[in-house]
Amino acid sequence: MRTLATLPNCSLACHLLAAVVLAFLLAACQAPAPPAPTPIPTPTPDATEAAAHAQIAAALTGTPTPAGLSAQELAATWVAETQTAQPTPDAMQTQQAVAELAAAIVAATLAAQPTDTPTWTPSPTPSPTATPNLAATRRAELAISRATDEARARATDEARARATGAARATADARVLTTIIADSTVQARVAAEVLIPAGPFQMGCAPADDLCGDDERPLHEVTLDAYFIDTYEVTNARYAACVDAGACTPPYDTASGTREDYFTNPAFADFPVVNVDWFQAEAFCTWEGKRLPTEAEWEKAARGSDDTRIFPWGDGAPTCDLLNFYDESRDEACVGDTTAVGSYPAGASPYGVMDLSGNVWEWTNDWYDGGYYSASPAANPHGPDAGESRVLRGGSWDFFTKYVRASLRYGVNPVGWDNRVGFRCVRSQ
Repeated sequence: MRTLATLPNCSLACHLLAAVVLAFLLAACQAPAPPAPTPIPTPTPDATEAAAHAQIAAALTGTPTPAGLSAQELAATWVAETQTAQPTPDAMQTQQAVAELAAAIVAATLAAQPTDTPTWTPSPTPSPTATPNLAATRRAELAISRATDEARARATDEARARATGAARATADARVLTTIIADSTVQARVAAEVLIPAGPFQMGCAPADDLCGDDERPLHEVTLDAYFIDTYEVTNARYAACVDAGACTPPYDTASGTREDYFTNPAFADFPVVNVDWFQAEAFCTWEGKRLPTEAEWEKAARGSDDTRIFPWGDGAPTCDLLNFYDESRDEACVGDTTAVGSYPAGASPYGVMDLSGNVWEWTNDWYDGGYYSASPAANPHGPDAGESRVLRGGSWDFFTKYVRASLRYGVNPVGWDNRVGFRCVRSQ
């Protein structure tokens, strides 16, 4: 390509004009650069990309970086550094305008030359295009995203760990509470007393002036040996049967004064109540046992050596011996059930607990007020049919007459009450 100085047939004016244009072009191309932006702090000089990632992660979690920068400042620094060498938009526009003006001046000048003069068109100054470093920008975005994800994952894991720990602590506390409340129940689930075979006196004791007609006559009965539960069936034992699907829940979970009586572990060692005769029978069957006959129940309470009125003897009942309604004080000893085995001084001659007071106990027999006059002398099982089943032992709100060893009380077998429970026996 020819230079401006070698163009033929150009007048002095032409050369002067060209010089002016050239000077203008040079001045425009050397326009002063825009003022440098305020510097943004950068990561520490020896920070690698991995270290920068760590700084961002620290910033997201609230921990200052070694340079004291936030994640956003670090990202901005990377982008600014990659774009510092690029022309500014104002410089690019100025260069483009100068190029277009120079081309117009040269074109006008050459138009005045002879037609045979070779034309010259200056090459326009290429229009620079700002190309940000997208890779660096993307790395910064990915670093921030990765650090955010890690922080969230860490927070989620910590929250889950705390929740799991809390749940485990709650479960452990519940287990511990159950163990404490049920500490004696575990030993009493299989607690039984062997009642030896032999005779005993059944019915109204000669010294007892509270007997009813259905307790007479006093008569001798011989029984085979059997085992009887040392304690009344507890909430914990009955709940195990319910959990196994072999028993239905009590008709009511409350006792006389406690709304959550059956479901609260604090009462696991208390006698189950609010169950009818059929529920009691189902439980005993599930444990491989049965409900006691009237004769079995009474022998366990009285023993075979005498005709005592109460399990502990003939002395009047007191709140130290059993849980009942003490008419001498005109008030209940407790006013609700007590934990089984709470009155060892009131145990029977065989060591059976709570046969008087606390809760009434279902027996297997149908009730018949005249049955004693015709009952078998050995292993009687009660009438073949009837309308009521026999309850024995009295309860926490019945007074002296009803807690005697010979007292009989007939109740509809579908009846239930917060004063009625049971215990089981099995043949030897």
